[in-house]
Order: sequence, then structure tokens, then C-alpha cells
Amino acid sequence: RQSVTTTVTMFSQALNRETTYVIVMPAKLDDGKRYPVIYLLHGAYGSFHDWPERTRLTDYCAGRPFLVVCPDGTEFGWYADTATGGLIETFLTHDLIADVDRRFPTVASREGRAIAGLSMGGHGALSLAARHPDLFCSASSMSGILALENHPGKWRLDERFGKLAENPAEWARAG
Repeated sequence: RQSVTTTVTMFSQALNRETTYVIVMPAKLDDGKRYPVIYLLHGAYGSFHDWPERTRLTDYCAGRPFLVVCPDGTEFGWYADTATGGLIETFLTHDLIADVDRRFPTVASREGRAIAGLSMGGHGALSLAARHPDLFCSASSMSGILALENHPGKWRLDERFGKLAENPAEWARAG
């Protein structure tokens, strides 16, 4: 069996703008069947196109009975809500999940959702799952940047969370 990739544009209330995600799914969805979803997060310097375009994700998903959603976490969004970077965490945990569950035949519960990511996305996957245990039954990180406070001045963290010395609570909340 084959899998297909579809690009979806949606309006996010949290971001107050349109945003885009890619979903990889079986080419033929079985009538009446509900599918678990893996939310796959990109790293810094990346975009929602990275997983489907720079890996063999579509091939790996072929014949597998699940959906993979690759959202846009913005280039240095860190999958967190902040005053300087917007409500990316809220977008993912409210708007995106609701949109995917509305458009596709998902297992629309914690038991049907997993989250994973690479680098910045690995950090996002583990921190989102920790802050929202009601949403995800599994979380995985590939080369995740887990201790953000070890990296002040790098990867635009200061732009996102403010200077560590001036905003320790913001840094601690993010990760």
C-alpha cells in the first residue's frame, strides 16, 4: 500500500493567522476506521516541509495504519508560548489537534496521539508532552536540546525567551 502527502492550510486562533501543516497518511483510508496520529516536529532552521521533503517519511509510512502530521513551529519557535514569539504551544495543543481531528478520521484522544521531534522539535515534543499529559500517550526526542539554560545566546533563545539572567522563569517554563 502507498501513502500520500497532503498540505493543509488552516486558520489558527492562537496565532491569529493562517498556518500550514503536512499530513502523511495511507493512500486509501478504510471506511469507519480511526487512525492514531504522530505529530512530528521539525528543528530550528527548519520548516514543516523538512520531514516529508528531506527524508523518506512517505516511504516509511507506506502500508502503516497511522497518520503523521508535520506542523509549522516556525524557524525558532521552540514550540512554546511567549510574548515575543507568539502562542505556538497553544496553536499545537488546541488549534492544530482540533483541526486534524475535525478533518481526518483520527483516534481523537490521548491514546491515539504521539509526539516526536528533532533537535528544537525534540525539545518541543518532550516539553509539550510533559505539560499536556492529557494529550499524548508517547513522546520521543531525537537529538533534542533539553536543557535550554545551558545555551544562552544560541539558537535565538534570547530573542524568544529574553536574556536568561533577566527572565529565568520564562526559560524554566519553556523547558
